[in-house]
Amino acid sequence: QSPFNVGMVIELSDFSPEQVTELSERHGEPLQEKELDKLTDLLGGHPYLTRKALYQAGIAADLAVMVFEIMALTMLYFMFKPVSATLSFAAAMARLSMVM
Repeated sequence: QSPFNVGMVIELSDFSPEQVTELSERHGEPLQEKELDKLTDLLGGHPYLTRKALYQAGIAADLAVMVFEIMALTMLYFMFKPVSATLSFAAAMARLSMVM
């Protein structure tokens, strides 16, 4: 017996499709229902892998939104720059304040 074996063994069963759907909701529903079914089939409801996949899908969605916002800010800045540099900066900051 090793001195490092000091915990309790906890057996986790695979997630059911309903549990995977609930977990997806907790991650902001990054996948559509068909994609969620495919993920469940692929991973067999493995708790760690399912949670990790949904977490990564949520991050990818957040990244896409962030890239879109950067593009919108840049577009606003350059659209108003010929009129006034101050107005251009104000428009970009107003958009930024709406997203935060």
